[in-house]
Amino acid sequence: MQKLSAVVLHKLTSRLSMILIGVALVMLIVLSGAALAQEEEVPAPYTGLENPFQWDDASVQEAGRVIFQGSCAVCHIATEAVPVPLGIDYSSINYRQNLEERPDFYFWTVSEGRPDTAMPPWGLSLSEEERWQALTYIWSLGSEVPTIAPTPIITGDPTIGRHIFTGSTLLKNGGAACISCHNVNGVAALGGGAMAKDLTEAYSNFGAAGLTAVLKAAPFPLMQAIYEGRPLDDNEVADVVAFFGETTDAQQSTAGPRPLAFIMIGVVGLLLIVIILQTIWRGRLSGVRQSLVKGGSK
Repeated sequence: MQKLSAVVLHKLTSRLSMILIGVALVMLIVLSGAALAQEEEVPAPYTGLENPFQWDDASVQEAGRVIFQGSCAVCHIATEAVPVPLGIDYSSINYRQNLEERPDFYFWTVSEGRPDTAMPPWGLSLSEEERWQALTYIWSLGSEVPTIAPTPIITGDPTIGRHIFTGSTLLKNGGAACISCHNVNGVAALGGGAMAKDLTEAYSNFGAAGLTAVLKAAPFPLMQAIYEGRPLDDNEVADVVAFFGETTDAQQSTAGPRPLAFIMIGVVGLLLIVIILQTIWRGRLSGVRQSLVKGGSK
């Protein structure tokens, strides 16, 4: 009877372990699929939207070109000053099929931006018509390279750049200090603003040329609202870029992993624990069976 109980217990334990392993694997697969779906699924009210313009309408493309040059080119066109764009280089690839097949996805992306990237939500500053015009212009790219004047790089003073960032040195045209909206690790005892993106790794992400272009063009909606009519001059831009360049190597990004990453880690951890417990328990049951067999043979 004792031998039978041990065998039954062993079988139940093995089955329970297999069930737990199966559940953990299913959860891992489901969560992975959910992550991919979450990145690709177009939410309402953008689902099913179509371009109200013809993709090959030259007048719409021209209107979109003006918008693109003023707001998008700094991150999406390779130039002599910015050889590696921050985002997709629309001058080097043909996006026509992508836009035609999924216009709602790209309109959603332009409207809401992309989390954890420098892509801002242009729905805050561009009308629906302007966003579609910009996408129509992107449709026309691929075979031609837009002409963007290179941005000259001026060597700046990182100490002055720090003072400009923190606001201890006022901007000549009256613009707000960077720290009002942005943070750089270690730049101030109480930290900087949290309204906009953390710039701890700005220099690593953009490079000197890219940062210079961004600071001069102010392509993001919040920057446009703050610095319209109050731009940084060339020397101020150079000083701020030098400040980022001096501090970036010593700083670490404050951005933490996504919540989904913690869930994934937890599932994998559960799987490992189940395997370890199964291995340990199997050894214990083997010892119990041997004792029972020896006892039964007396």
